[in-house]
Amino acid sequence: MKKLSVLTNRENLRALVARLCALRCVELSEEALGSEADGTALESGGDPVAKSALERDIAALTDALAVLHKYAKETKSLLDPKTCADVMRFDDTPEYAAARSLLAAVGKKLDRRAAIKSEIADAENLLASLLPFERADVPLETTGTARCALLFGSFSAGVTPDAVRAALDGTDTELAVLSDGKTQTTVGILCLKEDLERVNAALLPLGFIRATFPTGTGTASEAIRRTRARIKTLGGEDAALIEGLKADAARVGLLEILSDFEKTKLAAYGAMAQSGQTHYTALLTGYLPARRQKAVEKALDAFDCDYAIEAVPDGEEAPVELRNNGFAKNFEWVMGMYSYPAYGTYDPTFIMSIFYFIIFGLMFADAGYGLLLVLAGFGAIRLLHPKPGMRAFLAMFGYCGISSMIWGVLMGSYFGDFPLAYMQHMTAMTEVPKTLALWFDPIQNPMNFLILSLGVGAVHLIAGMAVKFSVIWKSGKPLDAIFDIGSWWVLFAGLGLLAVKPEIGKWVALAGVAMLVLTQGRAEKNIIMKLGKGIFSLYDLISYGSDLLSYSRILALGLASAVIGQVVNILATLVGPSVGGFIAMVVIFIVGHLLNLVINVLGTFVHTSRLQYIEFFGKFFVDGGKPFRPLAPADEYTYREEKREE
Repeated sequence: MKKLSVLTNRENLRALVARLCALRCVELSEEALGSEADGTALESGGDPVAKSALERDIAALTDALAVLHKYAKETKSLLDPKTCADVMRFDDTPEYAAARSLLAAVGKKLDRRAAIKSEIADAENLLASLLPFERADVPLETTGTARCALLFGSFSAGVTPDAVRAALDGTDTELAVLSDGKTQTTVGILCLKEDLERVNAALLPLGFIRATFPTGTGTASEAIRRTRARIKTLGGEDAALIEGLKADAARVGLLEILSDFEKTKLAAYGAMAQSGQTHYTALLTGYLPARRQKAVEKALDAFDCDYAIEAVPDGEEAPVELRNNGFAKNFEWVMGMYSYPAYGTYDPTFIMSIFYFIIFGLMFADAGYGLLLVLAGFGAIRLLHPKPGMRAFLAMFGYCGISSMIWGVLMGSYFGDFPLAYMQHMTAMTEVPKTLALWFDPIQNPMNFLILSLGVGAVHLIAGMAVKFSVIWKSGKPLDAIFDIGSWWVLFAGLGLLAVKPEIGKWVALAGVAMLVLTQGRAEKNIIMKLGKGIFSLYDLISYGSDLLSYSRILALGLASAVIGQVVNILATLVGPSVGGFIAMVVIFIVGHLLNLVINVLGTFVHTSRLQYIEFFGKFFVDGGKPFRPLAPADEYTYREEKREE
């Protein structure tokens, strides 16, 4: 990594940040803002007003896309690829104006639909309040005549009309029950105006709720008819708006590009806010990969600015960029789930990817399942143009599918033992081979599988120790590498030779023990402590043995997948060679093996990752690295043809 500092005019800042964004290789930091503690604090750059307006635009785009994507599903397949577009220059194209116009049109439709929804809700509430008074044959806004008062209202269902009449006894009133529902009873009460005060006082203890209606309501039946017509009209308008949105959905790609364009602008505003500014100047700081230095220099030379690109100072925590070949880079995200290596330490992705490939295949050893992983992983990449992170995810499983196919062929597993089950139960063949394995069948020879699993584990552990040996040696401490790592290798070699050449193995093992006892306490000054710590170091042999036994999970996962596959095949071929039998076989085969595939892919992924994180990384890994996240155009809906800007 290199450290970048750029001093430019404030007028150049936006264009300069846009250029760095297009390069996709510079991560900006807030160091340019300085610190109030040491008196170096500068004003933060950016334009808060413009940023707020942009955020509102993005919110509107998000709402519009959510609706259009729903309607686009009717005409657009999930397998449709992303749009290839250069979002950095989208505002220079005719499509930009079309996208803005489309966004405005969709926004108006959505606003109107929201208003219609509110109006329909109000109308339905009004309708609900009118229906209980449908039998009233006078305008509901009527309050009486010159001498009489007319009251419309309701009681709770527990208040009977007889109770109301009893309460009104002694007043000159007429009670009409308009509706008697489960929750309320609605009534109309006609009384003399001089009795109105006494009537209200009599009704109050009964919980009478008076209903009032605005002028122009008319009779209940008229108002109900108008309200229903209004709801129908609004529903028709909403349906027309939906049809309009469905038509707009055919051009959703324009809004997708606009969304990425606006989010790219927002990222640029965020970068500008990380700049420290004076009245006339702006300061940017950040990091870039050393290999991209010339490209950045070429870009900055086009601006009126001063810049410095220098080595990262010792002790400074720069971001970490992992650089691996086309195969290993697909496994970087697996390590990222654990932690990135600390800046300046060893990146184990390449070695890890090899063992991940091998161990995943061993755990999932089935040629049929492996083929499905290959087709799903690489097929999705070809069809969907996914983001780099998702691309690596899919490619990793695709490569692991290849490993599964290789081990599946060696161990004779093709959707479990389906070829053998088919030949035995669905054909007239009398002689069926016991296995299709080119090497050995793990179910028939589980001990061979266990030995293979532990052998792979031993190589994996020694590889981790070899990385540690190399790191210590390169740090200028060759004797530490020999004493701390080499001594264990001598002991392991002796233990291994005990099985084949015991007379030689015991002396080699004793030599390893002696090396450990005499060197592991070398940091102590007291001779007793030196010897004691050396002897105590032999306890780590138990830890190594425990680590090795962890690889027996390869056997467990491999056998679990194979046995479940065999059970599925037994059930699938149980009916026999008939029409019904073939139909049952196809259904059970698809459902059973699909479930087995999904369950065991998850289990295999978890346990393979666990062996990397605990057993392998535990031997040498220094964690705590911060991933390198360069300023780059948004790519949620679009992608750009990979073409390096040098």
